[in-house]
Parts: sequence; C-alpha cells; structure tokens
Amino acid sequence: PQGDGARNLKVFEIDSGDDTIAMVASFNLRKLNPMNWPAMQWTADESLCMRSVSNEIHVHEGRKIADGGVIGKIRAPGLASFSVSPGSPPPHAAVFIPENKGRPAAVQIFNYANSESPVARKAFYKAQEATLTWSPNGSAVLVYTHSDVDATGGSYYGSTDLHLLHA
Repeated sequence: PQGDGARNLKVFEIDSGDDTIAMVASFNLRKLNPMNWPAMQWTADESLCMRSVSNEIHVHEGRKIADGGVIGKIRAPGLASFSVSPGSPPPHAAVFIPENKGRPAAVQIFNYANSESPVARKAFYKAQEATLTWSPNGSAVLVYTHSDVDATGGSYYGSTDLHLLHA
C-alpha cells in the first residue's frame, strides 16, 4: 500500500503541556512479532531514538523524531531484536541475531558513537529467541536464550541458557 496507510507504526506526543495528544511521526513496520517489539526505543534522556529496520537499527534524534531524519545506523544482518541501554551516555544497543542455516546465534553490543564494530560479541547455539536485560547503569546485559527444540533429546521442552556480556 502507498501513502500513510502503509505506515502502521505511529509515534504520539502525550506530554506537550497543553493536554493534547498529537501524532508526530509514522513509520512502516513490516513484521510484528513479540521478539521485535518494541520496534522503537529511546535512550533514558530521550536524546536518541533507535528503530528496528530490516538488518539494521536506524538512529533518530529523540526529540526531533517528527523530522524523520536518520542520524546514524547500526548494521546487524539477521537482526531479530534489540535493546537500548539505560544509564548515562554513550548509549549502547544490544542486538540479538538468531541461529540461521547452521550459523550460531549471536548477541552484539554496539556503542552508538562508534557503530562500525561491536564492543562485545558472544556466539552460541541452541538459541531461537532471546530476552535482553540491561543492568541499571547500562554496563552489562543479561541474555536469556530459548530454543523450542532440544536436538540432543535431553528435554521435551527445548533448552534455555543465560549469558552475561559487558559493554
């Protein structure tokens, strides 16, 4: 579809001070599933907004999201989900890439200021989904992985693991 009808991800400003709610931006979200939600995340100070797009994260000025300009990108082929760090700058983004065609799953942590290469990376098998939970100060992330199938036959329920990465 063309036009605003194709834009199914909408951003509203609800704290403008005059008791109004206004849509300030809209984007196209191609696939919606629990792993890629929320598709947009702001830093704690709302200075930056990161938005999941196919194989990358687009970075916008947080309070000027209505302008729609992309001020940075984090490339992450196979991106399934991401999480923005809390705490003081510089902001980090943890990215989960599930197993695919014999390649192991991976979590990478990117520093927004230098998004060309990850500051931390961990690869592992038996991970189709992940929950990313940051420490309160944003210095580390817990990665809780889950796989519905246990290929070893050791469990009917699949397998889960817990990993720790430091930013």
